[in-house]
Amino acid sequence: AKIRVGDAARQANMSASYFTTLFKECTGETFRDFVLRCKMDKARQFLAKNDMTIAEISEILGYEDYRSFYRAFTKHVGYTPSIYQRALRTVGETKQS
Repeated sequence: AKIRVGDAARQANMSASYFTTLFKECTGETFRDFVLRCKMDKARQFLAKNDMTIAEISEILGYEDYRSFYRAFTKHVGYTPSIYQRALRTVGETKQS
C-alpha cells in the first residue's frame, strides 16, 4: 500500500506542508524516512518468517517493482534481502543444533 503524505495530512485535517513540518518537529525524522523505516522493519519481520518470497514482500509493502524494494532494503539495512534472509535461516539452524 502506498502511504502518501497528502493522505496522512488530510486525515489530520492539515495541509501537507504544515503536516510535514510538524511531523519533523515532533518526531525528529521526515515523514518519508518514517514510512521507509516502518516498511523496512516490516520487511525484516516477513523475511524472518521465511514463508514468503522477496517479490511477495515487496508487493505487500507497496513497491511497484522488486528492484526498487531490493535497493531500498539494501541501502537501509546494509544487506540484500536474500543475504539477510539466508543469515536468519543460518542462525535459526544453528540454534536448533
